Amino acid sequence: DTLIVFSSDNGGVFGGPASNYPLRGGKKSLQEGGVRAVSFVNSPLLKKTGYTNTNLHHVTDWYKTFQGLAGDMPEQAEKYQHTLDGFDIWDSISNNGSSGRTEVLLNMRVSSMVNKKAPEPVYVPDS
Repeated sequence: DTLIVFSSDNGGVFGGPASNYPLRGGKKSLQEGGVRAVSFVNSPLLKKTGYTNTNLHHVTDWYKTFQGLAGDMPEQAEKYQHTLDGFDIWDSISNNGSSGRTEVLLNMRVSSMVNKKAPEPVYVPDS
């Protein structure tokens, strides 16, 4: 039941030794060359193999996917667990099903967040 995952979080450095061709841009860019990346998954758990998955995934989806594969069910936990931003993409990876995503947030710049001290974290007390 081994799962091997290789993933990247962004494209290569623009103008450096990496090539993002045919995509424009590179690391630190919001163009496709800076935000699209490849992943490789291998496991005997895969229902479909030998294909290229073109579904929309985001790096935040890995945690939720691994959590599901491990059998962790936060909605059934005795103590409160924060809601995760990611989707469980296992069906998308293993069977080329839907990823659940229709869009991905690439950048968020709110003027009130620029050049200001980060807000203090909010903690939810244990029940």
